[in-house]
Amino acid sequence: MPDHAVFENTPEGTRLKPMAEDAIQHIRINGKPLDSMEGVILKPNDRICIGPSAIFLFKNKQKEEEASMPDPDEDPISFDFASEEVINFDN
Repeated sequence: MPDHAVFENTPEGTRLKPMAEDAIQHIRINGKPLDSMEGVILKPNDRICIGPSAIFLFKNKQKEEEASMPDPDEDPISFDFASEEVINFDN
C-alpha cells in the first residue's frame, strides 16, 4: 500500500498515525503492531517498521531522557536489531 502512515506534530509530541485501517497490520513500533487508528506518540529511539522491510529510527535530541532504549555511539541501534525485534515479537 503506497500510503501507510503520517507523522503529525502535536502538543504531546510526534504522533505516527495510520492512514487506513488496512495499514495498521503493516506498522510496528519497537516490534509491536499498532492496535488503533489513533496511532502512537513516538519516543526517542523508537524503531518504526513499515511494511516488510522499511525500518526507521526516531530521534529527538530534546527529549533523549524519555528514550525507549539507549542508543550509545559505541553500540548504536542497528537495522539488524530492529529487524530481529519484529521477527521475535511474532514468535
